[in-house]
Parts: sequence; structure tokens; C-alpha cells
Amino acid sequence: MRSLFSLLLVLLLLVQCTKSEDNPSYQEALTGDCAGQSCASTSFVIELTDKTTGANYISSNKITVPDIDIRNTSGQQVTSNISIASPDDQLQHVVILPVPDRSRFFLRIKNSLVLEIAYSSRISGGKSCCLQYEITGLTVKDRSYTFTKTSNGYLIKIKI
Repeated sequence: MRSLFSLLLVLLLLVQCTKSEDNPSYQEALTGDCAGQSCASTSFVIELTDKTTGANYISSNKITVPDIDIRNTSGQQVTSNISIASPDDQLQHVVILPVPDRSRFFLRIKNSLVLEIAYSSRISGGKSCCLQYEITGLTVKDRSYTFTKTSNGYLIKIKI
């Protein structure tokens, strides 16, 4: 009985090793071309503008990072990796955050403005070392918005 158990354990370990070796992305990540490669995460860049004046909501209301949080549908904070930046001449004072691994989240600003953002996602990249989220069907509840893909994420322009 004891030798039968040992044999089953060895067979199970061999099957598991074979499965992981069959996955080229797994192997490359451990030893091959992917070792030491730096991959940027997929991000949402959110530009908020006043629908009446066209002014940037972040700068005109003196919003800072501690004024912003991301919540899930249960009201729990999802990520604290949020920044406010001006990445180029076209985009000034925008909120940048990694794509949450949920299909719906709430962007809260100063506990007074709550934006419900929902989307569908799937991981893309195939056998690439750097896997990315591919976002489709994005909506911002009760707001006018545009949504475009950028080189390292997605730009969402929302009118407040």
C-alpha cells in the first residue's frame, strides 16, 4: 500500500511538470527571453472636464491624490496606486490608475463625485512575455464620455 501511494505521488508530480513545460510563456518567463523583461501594466488615463465651462475638473477644483479612491461594488477600496499627472501637452492633470481586475468599479473624488465605470476585459498577448488587458464595452453611467485605446492603456474623457 505504501509503495502504491509513493508511485501515485511520483506520477502526479511528473504530470504536473509536463503541463507547465508545455506552456511556452511559462517556460520563457522562467528562463528564456522574458527573464528580466520589464512590462508596463495596462492603465486607465481619465480626463475629467466641466461640461459647462470645458475646464479641467482636477486642476480647477484642486484635487489631489488623497482625494481620489477606487471602490468595488461592495464599497471596498480596490487600489491605491493612483496618480495625477500631465503626461504630455494634450493631457494635463489626468487621473492615472492601473486597470482594476474587476468589470465594474467606482471612482470617488472628494466623497462627493462618484463615477461608475464598467467594462469587459480579457487578457491578450498570446505567447508574449508581457500580457495586457484588452478592454471592450466600456461605459460611464449617466455621463458623457469618449473611450480610446492608447499605447499603454486606455484614455477615458468624461464630462462632469
